Amino acid sequence: MQNYRFLVLMQLTILMAFTSSVHASPKIEHKQNGSFGVFEIVACSTTGSKSMVLQTKEGKPETYCIAPAPIVTRTHVKKAENCPNSLGNPEVQVALTQDGAKLMEEATKRISDKLETKGQTTRLGIVMNGKLIDAPTVRGVIRDEFVVSGGISQGEADALVMALGGSIGCRKVHVN
Repeated sequence: MQNYRFLVLMQLTILMAFTSSVHASPKIEHKQNGSFGVFEIVACSTTGSKSMVLQTKEGKPETYCIAPAPIVTRTHVKKAENCPNSLGNPEVQVALTQDGAKLMEEATKRISDKLETKGQTTRLGIVMNGKLIDAPTVRGVIRDEFVVSGGISQGEADALVMALGGSIGCRKVHVN
C-alpha cells in the first residue's frame, strides 16, 4: 500500500509539474490565516464564475474562470510540506483530510468522466490569498494528496506551506 501511494503521488507530481511549468512564478504573500482553495476551471459563462489571470513564464497573461465554490479549502488540508523534488525544484506536498479527500475524489472523478465522454480537457485553479497561483490540467482522479510545483520559487513555496499551517522542510524517507 505504501508503494502504491508513493507511485500515485509521483504520477501526480509529474503530471502537475509538466502542466504547470509554463506559468510564471506567482507572488504569494505570507498570511498565516490566508485563504486557500482548489477550484474547477469552468466556462466564463457559468453563473457565479470568477475571472482570474495567471502570468506565464513569458509574461503573457492567461485568463481562466473558476467555479463559484472551491472543491477543497484550507480547512480540508491535513498536512502541507515544502520538499524539493528529484531535480531540486521546490514543491508543496498537500495531504487532505478524509472529508477533503472525498470531495477531491468526487470532483476529479466527475471531471475525468466528462473528459472521457467529450474528449475535452479541463484544469483546476489553485487560489491563494485571492490570486490564481497555478492551473494544472486534470488527467485523472485525485484523492487524498496532491503536489503544487513547476512554477513557484522556494520563498513562495515556503509562504504557501506556512499559510496552510504546514512545515518547511520534509522528512527523509530511506528506501532499502
